[in-house]
Amino acid sequence: NEHTHFTWDYDTRSAVNRLGRQTVLCPSCHADNAIGRFQMNDAPATNEADTKVRAKLSLTEALHRKHARAMPAPDAKGRPGNCQMCHPAHSDRGLFDRFPATRDGANRYAEGDNRDGLGSYTGRDLHSNPYRATELHAGSHLNAIGQWYRDTVWSEDGKDRGLYCTHCHNPLSNALYQADRLTDAATGGGAGLRSKTIPELAAALTGGNVQQLIDRYLDPKVVDGTDHNAATWDHGNGPPLGYQRGDGTVVAKAEPGATPIAYGDLSGSKDFWFSPGLPHCADCHAPPFVESMGGEFFPMDQPAKYSLMRFSHGHAQITCQGCHQSAHGLFPVNPLGNDAASPQQAAQYNADGSTGPVGCGACHRTTAAGVPLVARNLIYGGSPIGDDYDRAVAWAHADR
Repeated sequence: NEHTHFTWDYDTRSAVNRLGRQTVLCPSCHADNAIGRFQMNDAPATNEADTKVRAKLSLTEALHRKHARAMPAPDAKGRPGNCQMCHPAHSDRGLFDRFPATRDGANRYAEGDNRDGLGSYTGRDLHSNPYRATELHAGSHLNAIGQWYRDTVWSEDGKDRGLYCTHCHNPLSNALYQADRLTDAATGGGAGLRSKTIPELAAALTGGNVQQLIDRYLDPKVVDGTDHNAATWDHGNGPPLGYQRGDGTVVAKAEPGATPIAYGDLSGSKDFWFSPGLPHCADCHAPPFVESMGGEFFPMDQPAKYSLMRFSHGHAQITCQGCHQSAHGLFPVNPLGNDAASPQQAAQYNADGSTGPVGCGACHRTTAAGVPLVARNLIYGGSPIGDDYDRAVAWAHADR
């Protein structure tokens, strides 16, 4: 008798036993619009145990809500460290001397600054690259919000550290999006709050209290006890999606007989990872250095609102990512960080060997200033662009 008794006492009806059942796929229960799983618990039950545990939160909401409360792991500045402790952090060099987490799972920078680590964003992206200045040939073109970040948090303690995750992924980004009633994306026409000063933003969002604007919107941090401020992922059913007709179809604009409907009314994953729930270049940068008008990829984005950078385009319909790379790894990538490949990608296209963004010379013959010969006589902003690379770049972003 060579068989074992392993399964004699195995309870196939238990919700914690997996033997003989389908593989657990988180979005089967927790809705995740990033992969098109809009409904909660939409996987058919193949076992009695499958009916006992039903998800109530979307995937990203469940993950971020639980971890933000249970283990925020703040650094000495109070900013949560678990962003980079959970999201990919690696080293092409095979070294882990600046890995965000210790071997026992704690924040390596609990007594320091999260931005000193190396991850998929920190110490890599343009906004976290201390060597970017020598690579950039155009200005930053910041609005008042971007200027505040540059002047207040960028070089804290006298060290060029750039921005952290929560400087982009925060309630301010949601508030700016909700206030937009865009008529022209490239010029910023109809942008409700994006052109406001810091005091004006405080007047609109916190009753004029600038410090509260900083603490709740601009630079949110971990607090002792219970945080009663609404988190970015804690907003009911999310912003309006559109208008639902009697036959159930949803349209972007109001029409007779159609009723307003929110993301959460149709999608268990709400608006997370859609344009309303993610930051935009337009949060910190002035037009025309902003995304395209939304609506082309509805409901991923919406009319009269900025689309996401990954769905936007500028000069000659070239995608933003075509010259700037994708978010979290925007050119110029730190050449001394943990990603050796990305700087090489940009350098192979730029005649001067710079690591990005990809310049006009990658596609055009240019003047000594780097402006395409075919455009050297164009007028933008009242002046010719032939000898002014920064002005030429602005024209390219406005030429849509």
